[in-house]
Amino acid sequence: KVYSTLKTLGKGIFGENVDTLFQIGFRFADMIKERPGFELALQPECNIINYRFVHESVEDINALNGAIRQQLIEEGKFYVVQTVIDGNRYMRTCTMNPFATENDHHALLDVIERIALSLIKEKNTW
Repeated sequence: KVYSTLKTLGKGIFGENVDTLFQIGFRFADMIKERPGFELALQPECNIINYRFVHESVEDINALNGAIRQQLIEEGKFYVVQTVIDGNRYMRTCTMNPFATENDHHALLDVIERIALSLIKEKNTW
């Protein structure tokens, strides 16, 4: 399949796809930086974005983000993986769909925020 695609469309299509995916990731990172309650681990250099939800009343941010991710997966609308950077747990999104829109990313952040605030309210101590 890859050979047929290369022969038919040429190498340029792959480079354009990578550029598109990186730009989508960069825009998603900007959305995270601008949104209260979210923290970007670091400025991405590619299409992998690491972020977490933070709240002033939460002591164990790592536990909260693990619980957010678990509930997010259980709800079934979004799937994100997690990673640990410098001892801190982050959710990780890798933009692989060139048709993903900013609305899709806003929807993901909305769901994360809803879950987070519900968990914080439900369990007064984290």
